[in-house]
Amino acid sequence: MLVSFVLEISPVKDTTLPVSHGRALHGMFLGLISKVAPEMADALHEGPTEDGSPVDRPFTLSLIYGRYKKRQGELFLSSGERYFVRITGIEKGFSSFLEKLPVEVMQRVQICSEEFLLREFYRNESEHPDVKRTTYEELVKKYMMLSPEQAMALPPKIKMTFVSPATFRQGNRNLPLPVPSLVFHKLLSRWERFSSVSFREEPRIPHSELLWSLTQELAIGGYNLRTRMLDFGNYRMVGFIGDCEFVLKPKKRLPAYRQVLLRQWLHIMKEYAFYAGVGYKTTMGMGQVRVE
Repeated sequence: MLVSFVLEISPVKDTTLPVSHGRALHGMFLGLISKVAPEMADALHEGPTEDGSPVDRPFTLSLIYGRYKKRQGELFLSSGERYFVRITGIEKGFSSFLEKLPVEVMQRVQICSEEFLLREFYRNESEHPDVKRTTYEELVKKYMMLSPEQAMALPPKIKMTFVSPATFRQGNRNLPLPVPSLVFHKLLSRWERFSSVSFREEPRIPHSELLWSLTQELAIGGYNLRTRMLDFGNYRMVGFIGDCEFVLKPKKRLPAYRQVLLRQWLHIMKEYAFYAGVGYKTTMGMGQVRVE
């Protein structure tokens, strides 16, 4: 199950927060979970794997959004104003947990040592435009049940809007560029880890070929991007924000069935990106994606 829920918060008094407050939001969110499921909070807080590579988590967090003033790396938030944090679940068990998570309305929480009131936790689509839900099965059915003619009528390009800085980890370095192979390899790996529907079972094309095709037959068709730096205290990270268009541009003429599959999976991944995020540190506000 894939869910997108929204926390509404308000500062107790006029407050200043750093633009890079994702780590503090992460701590606040795990604090809410630890009140009812401390073992789960501990598991979500575990560090990287033995080889040092980051661990994919079953959720993402946005940075705070709403009506605020921004100046010199700080956000100025007004007392009583409504601000929002989007939380997504990309694994069935964790998404079900979020749906049932008891959140005490009007409790006080701390973000960067500043007090906020937790006003609402929106989980119904009628309550907030960013509340959405679907399942892996529904996404697959939506596109894979199309006839070949309908699938080929799908646009061969998609647009993603990166609303918070995104970057990719390459060894001990970061690459703040929307390289198609990195964007879609990360999405596909998260899909394989958390989905009950595996594209490894696609009988018409081996998994390795589909993965290669989706990550190698795509090009950037256009972009309007800029870089942003986030300061996590003991380190800084540069990411990119803005719009990027990805286009299927096969290097050679492909069999008809493969052209159909690539368009289907391209559009599945587009919708999946809204829930899964893209790139590194998506549980601390990075890599948030909006799609049309």
